[in-house]
Amino acid sequence: AFYNGSTPPPGVFDNFLFYPRTLEDVKTRTYTDLINTASVPFLHNKLRGAMHTVSLTDLSVGVISQILNQTDFYYNYNGSFTSGASLMVFIEPFIPTGGVTSPNSDTAYPHTKFLTPLSLLWRWPDADSDQTARENLKLAAAAITATAESEGQKLADLPLYSDYSLSDIPLEKLYTVNLPKLRSIRAKYDPNKMMDRAGGFHF
Repeated sequence: AFYNGSTPPPGVFDNFLFYPRTLEDVKTRTYTDLINTASVPFLHNKLRGAMHTVSLTDLSVGVISQILNQTDFYYNYNGSFTSGASLMVFIEPFIPTGGVTSPNSDTAYPHTKFLTPLSLLWRWPDADSDQTARENLKLAAAAITATAESEGQKLADLPLYSDYSLSDIPLEKLYTVNLPKLRSIRAKYDPNKMMDRAGGFHF
């Protein structure tokens, strides 16, 4: 919850904060303090972690219900995990009129088509469960995608947000029609592949 102002009106977050939660740190704070609290959760308690994403055009009741279904399912999931595994889903509602599309620009972001990215984070304690965790992330994302598409959302051509994507996602799913241009820029300005040392997705 973030209110961009001095003091929020009374009760503005009541409906949001009504639901039970395992962690809470809601208070009036500086913007710097807010940023400092947003560290990646799986860095704590020596847990392993991976993220995946779904690009949506609407956060409908049906989609939110499916997200709850997935978190409930994996909350009770046994599988091959020891205790301490969890699935977290971060809902980030973007507003179409809020400057998140860029129809007449060569900038890398935002894209010409509106989307709001959903972030799925899986945390688990043991290396033996790495593959299972990644598979479960993909299954959860696929279930949410299927629900959205069944409601009429056109998601097939939307790029996935690279900061939230698993490392084995094809570049075509991240950069879509921009991939050839990005590869030509790479070939021209980084023929020796120095930027590969920085990690991330490589063109």
